[in-house]
Amino acid sequence: SGAPDVLRGPAFRFLGLSRLPLVPLLVVAAAQAAFRRTSGSDFVYAWNDARHFVLNLLFASSWGFERGYSFNAPVWSVSVEIFLYAVFFVLCRFVPTGLTVLAALSALGHVVVSTANPALGSGIGSFFLGGCVFRLYERIVDAGRASQSKGPLVAGTVPGWSPAGRASLLAW
Repeated sequence: SGAPDVLRGPAFRFLGLSRLPLVPLLVVAAAQAAFRRTSGSDFVYAWNDARHFVLNLLFASSWGFERGYSFNAPVWSVSVEIFLYAVFFVLCRFVPTGLTVLAALSALGHVVVSTANPALGSGIGSFFLGGCVFRLYERIVDAGRASQSKGPLVAGTVPGWSPAGRASLLAW
């Protein structure tokens, strides 16, 4: 395309996407202030203060600094996703991301972090579990066994999609 490189890079795409949660945040903050003036109480979420507004602006509303849901609470998933991308970048840049490291991070997320922050812990655990699956698949392909592994891979994956399969994996 004829667009300058700066308009095609990841930083520009991030800036474009960052407006999506920003507009609802501003609308909800204004509506919340109006509701509080007329009713004397908050609407839905109670943590609509300056601290939580800044956390929302920085996309850090679900990183463990919050006291609870605030303003546009569904943006918690975007917050967790941005955190994971930042951690992933740092790991890929400075740490060999082999199967052992990915499995340890997945376990850390599912077991340790989920206790203090379930959304972030589940995000960490699932994100790095996906990395483990990629590394295992990479080994299968490198060994020339991809075509023989399709059936067992599907058979092993489907139970993880079911609620009972997920419950048994999390209980393990």
